[in-house]
Amino acid sequence: MTGRSGRRAAADNGAATTRGGTRAGAAPDLVPLRITAVSAAAVLLAQPVWAGLFITGQVSYLGAHGGGAFVALLLVLCQLVAVLVLWRPGHGSPGPVLYSVAELGLVITQMALGGARVLAVHIPLGVALIGTALLFARWACSDRGARRRGRAAR
Repeated sequence: MTGRSGRRAAADNGAATTRGGTRAGAAPDLVPLRITAVSAAAVLLAQPVWAGLFITGQVSYLGAHGGGAFVALLLVLCQLVAVLVLWRPGHGSPGPVLYSVAELGLVITQMALGGARVLAVHIPLGVALIGTALLFARWACSDRGARRRGRAAR
């Protein structure tokens, strides 16, 4: 085919479509990635709140801050698995995989620096980590991110 419909057909890669023209069952494969990316970003956003409460004298929040770091680590690991599952079948761009690996490395580094009380690096790295997590969550939930993976957004 040629023209606009030919490009659309090529982009669908032969996927079954519904009457409305959207790919049937496209959203479920994105759900795990979206849940883990948004959850990781939410936990990482809570981290400075817990640290701030600890600094103001509420010592019990140091435990919440440490626990939040562990939860963030698990969520970013799950995010990496979810993005690997999406990447392998279509052999798409490795960009999201590399981004998730980098985010995982940042979380591990952040945990080590926090445990060693290297706050001069721990605090600015935490700001950068929150930014990367928010950007990835935004990308994972966007139509653009879905198109880059060769999937329909909804």
